[in-house]
Amino acid sequence: MGEVNSVTVTVRPNASEVYWSTVVVNARQFGFGILLFVIVILFFAAGSLFHWLNPTEGAGWYHLLEKSGPVLGICSFPVLMIFVGAAVTTKRFFLELSNTLGVTYRFSDAGIDVEPSVGNPHLGWSNFQNAIETRTSFLLFTSDGQKRVIPKRCLAGGLPETRLLREILRCCMSSFKLRED
Repeated sequence: MGEVNSVTVTVRPNASEVYWSTVVVNARQFGFGILLFVIVILFFAAGSLFHWLNPTEGAGWYHLLEKSGPVLGICSFPVLMIFVGAAVTTKRFFLELSNTLGVTYRFSDAGIDVEPSVGNPHLGWSNFQNAIETRTSFLLFTSDGQKRVIPKRCLAGGLPETRLLREILRCCMSSFKLRED
């Protein structure tokens, strides 16, 4: 295989990139919960607007909110899990020393070569379950539950190298979905 079909990236992720990429992944997983939370908030807002337009004694929005507190708590659980879960995952991500050092990835049709690597320096595409592209990074999920964050800012070639990495991921991973710009 020639050098044309490979992308080399040296990555030193920072905490905010890992945190916000995890927030995006968690938000996708809790999509229905967030929708439910938004519907409940809109319900409370509509009740407040109705009370403001047609005031009646003792029927303020705060009474409605007071009576529906448990529902609001249940509906806000997914939103809480998105941000708290992302913070815990980010902390765990940086506990592994290899994630805090500079790691060089070489993506090709044959797999990913990793330097320096704690384990096997060559990872075949079968080692990865899923890949997601966010606005700022590529996320690669291994079958053992680990996540590799490849920030787009680390791609030295800019947009052409980003497109090449997208094409490699699209060809080698059936679960990878191209990000719609």
